[in-house]
Amino acid sequence: MITSLMFLMALFGIMAEEEDNLINSLSDPIPLIDYCRIIETPQKLSAQEASMLLENKDTPLAPQSDTQGFSQNYFWISFDLKDFQTKEALIIELDNPHLDHVLLYQRKSEWELIGFGGDNGRTFNNRSFLNRRYIFPLTDLDEGTEFLLMVDKRDAAVSFHLKLWDKNSFEHHDTRQNIIFGVYFGMLIVLTVIALTLGIILRQRFLWLYGLYATAMILYMFTTLGFSFQFLYPNFGSMNNYMRSSLIVFIAVFFTYFTRAYLSLDHNKPKISAILKGLNTLFISLFVFGIIYYNFYSSNVSVLLNLL
Repeated sequence: MITSLMFLMALFGIMAEEEDNLINSLSDPIPLIDYCRIIETPQKLSAQEASMLLENKDTPLAPQSDTQGFSQNYFWISFDLKDFQTKEALIIELDNPHLDHVLLYQRKSEWELIGFGGDNGRTFNNRSFLNRRYIFPLTDLDEGTEFLLMVDKRDAAVSFHLKLWDKNSFEHHDTRQNIIFGVYFGMLIVLTVIALTLGIILRQRFLWLYGLYATAMILYMFTTLGFSFQFLYPNFGSMNNYMRSSLIVFIAVFFTYFTRAYLSLDHNKPKISAILKGLNTLFISLFVFGIIYYNFYSSNVSVLLNLL
């Protein structure tokens, strides 16, 4: 028995040492925003037209920031990788799964489209690389290669967190992150099922209300991280914007119901309970109003939630 335990401890020690050696051999991602020049245009342009604007010294540049705030324009981000010449394969990561349309061009002699996502029905499979984020593998780089990225997220808050990885580091990071998220969501789902089951069996209202609140929270986090588009509705990309805003309403409603039931506020603190009832009525009314007046909801409420 002791021998078996010692063997297992030694095995885990070797595995941990190999993991540490692997991590030490990998490199951290490099933020690319400091190497970018950014413009925004009200119309969608070709890569050649956008390049000419960027080369024109009279063209005003957007702030050199990966968070641009609310906008109704297209963004064009120009950069090169001459400071990062390497024989290793590289990957550009655009860590915002909710962008509507993304195009990446490279120019050696002429502009060439090398990566894309969104548009054309906005299905998940309509991406040059299938990942919950926008990923662009780079091959056959020359020192003079230029890149031009088009980002479309009109009528919303725009952000584009660009990172440069070497291929091995990215694959290790992505695999490890997916395992962590898998364990995390798996544990939350188990706890939610237990709460719902016990609430029904024991007829405890606060337990199944907590289960509903946790379900809404899980779906919101799953959607925010980009997994919902990948696994739940890969053929309906436009649902991303409305799922997040709708789930915020469900989270608020179920949380107030759960709080009232768990703390017995109707009996112990009737005034606080009345305030929470009023908030619930407001949230539900806004949600129903948004469904009935869909155009108003899509053009105003979604903008407000994106800004928040």
